[in-house]
Amino acid sequence: MTNSEPLVITGMGIISSQGSDKESFSINCLREKKPTICSRTVEFFDKKYQQKIYDLSPFEERVIPPRMKRRMSQMSRMVAVCALSCLEDAHIDRENLDENMGIVIGTGLGEHHALKGLLSQVKSNPSFISPTLFHNSVHNAPASYLGMILGIKGPTLTVSQQDHTFENALATACPLITNNGSALVLVGACDVFFDFGVIDKTKKKAAVFSSGSYFFLLESESNARKRNAKSRTHITLLPSRKLSKGETVSHYASEIVSFLELKSQKLSSIDLVFLVGISNAINQGIIVELLSHLFSTPVYVQLYTSLHSNPSQGGEYLALALVLLEKQRFICENLRIFHKDFRNCSIPKRETKKILFISLSEKCLSRAFLMEK
Repeated sequence: MTNSEPLVITGMGIISSQGSDKESFSINCLREKKPTICSRTVEFFDKKYQQKIYDLSPFEERVIPPRMKRRMSQMSRMVAVCALSCLEDAHIDRENLDENMGIVIGTGLGEHHALKGLLSQVKSNPSFISPTLFHNSVHNAPASYLGMILGIKGPTLTVSQQDHTFENALATACPLITNNGSALVLVGACDVFFDFGVIDKTKKKAAVFSSGSYFFLLESESNARKRNAKSRTHITLLPSRKLSKGETVSHYASEIVSFLELKSQKLSSIDLVFLVGISNAINQGIIVELLSHLFSTPVYVQLYTSLHSNPSQGGEYLALALVLLEKQRFICENLRIFHKDFRNCSIPKRETKKILFISLSEKCLSRAFLMEK
């Protein structure tokens, strides 16, 4: 495969507060249904805390081997079920799976429940430490369990970068196909609810927290064509950069334009800009400046301005963008029209065939992907 060959997503699995399968997730998102909020008691070293969370839809665990399931944490089980659902959606036969397939999983918080249990044992009885809790407490435990379930020997990586965890996992997965030669890469993310405000009272936090897992099967277009797989979207990794208001934003816009020109792509053909992670006034100002440099004509913007309810939620937003591409829809509640001169204007609502996905972290690190049906 050459570095210029397009990459495609051919499968998706999801477990979230909006649904634990692709169909229910799509229906709930397009109906703009709000997830159920419930109250949960969190116990942390003998102290109890109350916090609002998005209720997680139940998911089926029968696909996990029983002996292995007994040793796995909730997070590892969620990863396994979601990843296997993704492979099923991509019509991949597990019995004939390429053993060189890659796995890249992002997690912002990691196996903190197992780690808390381990620390509690150290505190109460340091002479006896559970071996299971010990090996379950590391960030890469879910990826290791998934690799064992699938019986693969390819690259198995775990990425952790706060609120940009999924975006960086996806950026890590793309070169595994273009440079490492893996025919297939399972890329996803997972985090389990925890309010770190109980440790750091000054920590900025979302009002409501959630758990979730999101997986996508990534492969080259030629490999998908060879196995007669349906491509859900072409996906192109765009340049990334840490931004500050002023010169770096205009340079970043120029980098994106130049990169797209090399790929024979034009910004004027983009139907929707999908913006996530715009959590403060500085981020909002940078995004306005970036869009002003990128677009000379009005463009639809799907805008999500709240803090992530979990660090890996970028995966849920990418799944939503895939739904919009497949269903040729917009989410009206968060739809805006952006014009560089900030005038009131209207543009005809077109079908959604090409999406510019931009995610900005709290530290103003931008990750961008081009998605095309």
